[in-house]
Amino acid sequence: MPTAKKQVPKSPSHLLNALEDHLATLASMLIGLQSGDAAYVKDIATKLRLLICGSSGQQGFLWDLMEEVGGSDVLQMRHGKIDLSNPLTRGMAVFDTYRFVNAQGTPFPLENVSLREHVADHEVAFVEGVSLTCKDLIKEMAEHSGTAHETPGVSRQMAKANAFRIGDVQPYIPMIDRVARWTLAVGESVLESAVITKGHVRRRKSITFPPVVNLEQVKFLFPMDGPKFETASDGKTMMVGLDAAAFPRAKEQANPVFFPPLTVGSVVFSFQATRKGRLRLTASGLMIPHFTYEGVVTGNSHGLVMLCVTWRALDIRVYVNGERVLGLPSP
Repeated sequence: MPTAKKQVPKSPSHLLNALEDHLATLASMLIGLQSGDAAYVKDIATKLRLLICGSSGQQGFLWDLMEEVGGSDVLQMRHGKIDLSNPLTRGMAVFDTYRFVNAQGTPFPLENVSLREHVADHEVAFVEGVSLTCKDLIKEMAEHSGTAHETPGVSRQMAKANAFRIGDVQPYIPMIDRVARWTLAVGESVLESAVITKGHVRRRKSITFPPVVNLEQVKFLFPMDGPKFETASDGKTMMVGLDAAAFPRAKEQANPVFFPPLTVGSVVFSFQATRKGRLRLTASGLMIPHFTYEGVVTGNSHGLVMLCVTWRALDIRVYVNGERVLGLPSP
């Protein structure tokens, strides 16, 4: 075997300067993503792999520095698992565990959570019956569709995830955006600690955090492109949270509010708050052509109206905030 080349070690200052560079470029990537170019997701995932996931038996670069100079990775976030005991989760197509815990739309409570533990162990997504952690999702993107590797294919789970879109984005894109913002926050904490405890002199100013943008509302000029594995569209459940404030606003202004459509394989759901403040749902691709539901919205869950639809052949059921409003009762 060839002898490993000798390396000149980096000083602590070199490593901290490198972290400043990584955070600055990560912030610029988030701005690029917000501009409507999903290609930046590849760069973001690759950067997150380096900073918080690691590879080849090594931990993330950010964790190495945190152990050396201090800082805190504890952030307020929602931390939990999907409620598989709820009958409506049977056949669940895709689920963002940060946003929802059950069909009533009740979010997990905000908790003080270690980002390091969250990345390694937390179920961030539930796709076609399989749980994915933050680390699973980041490494999948970075190692198959990232800036370091562009492999001939992707995993079946990622191909399944590619078959879902909210507006122009797959659900995992806002998830990666969210983790990147948390990483920026922890990185800044480490640098601040280095300044105080190690006398580090920063070359760059503190990161200016990009504004939080609802990527589901962004019109992407260059959306994510990749293999799509569409499983049988029958016998599934879709769930989406709609902004509860849109319904009284539509009624007050007498103008409908349109939400981003949700694509589940070959089925496309469209939603709007009508001028009367009612919920209107239409769907194409179901066994019932031009399926439509319209009804009054009663109550909301922490600013969200949780809409859930299950379908199997002609048996289509609609639930609003956990209450069935159309179709047969749950078994």
